[in-house]
Amino acid sequence: MNLYNRMCLVYHGGFNSIFDPQHLIQTANRLEDFLIKFFRMERTGVARDPQMVQILENIAPYYEKVRYIQLGQNKVASITADLGHIYEGLNGITNRVTYTNGENSSITGKSKALLSIWGQTPGFDSIVRLKFCSNFYPPLPDRLPYLKKNNIYYSSDEFCVMIKELDKWVYDWPKTNKGFR
Repeated sequence: MNLYNRMCLVYHGGFNSIFDPQHLIQTANRLEDFLIKFFRMERTGVARDPQMVQILENIAPYYEKVRYIQLGQNKVASITADLGHIYEGLNGITNRVTYTNGENSSITGKSKALLSIWGQTPGFDSIVRLKFCSNFYPPLPDRLPYLKKNNIYYSSDEFCVMIKELDKWVYDWPKTNKGFR
């Protein structure tokens, strides 16, 4: 069972959401634990309660619009505004050592938080970023779509373009690889 499923298994039943008021504090605690224990991001400074709860409250309305979209459905373009708001709203989730008042977080911290709550983004750490290629398409089995490799801070627009490209790459995969998913 993957990280996203472990996080959401407890919450997602019927119309419940991990951002419902009765789940929000537990979601914040679990996300903090995942970022520290599973992703080992403690050295960057992970947001703690009450900052973590505030961050999640701020992105909750946008999460409800993206939570059912999966990569490979070619539907990410329809949620880029909401995804951009989430990406911006995750400022301060990590990198609190460098940015003590939470005004910024790297793509790694934001994407791993988003991976934990949505399950549809790669972690964008240094290993994942090495698998991206420069201006190269169509997709190949060992390369992901274009990403500026030497950066760890991206605007929400840049992030959304990367996720749209990744969505298209997953969608096109069967056409370019003899139908294999």
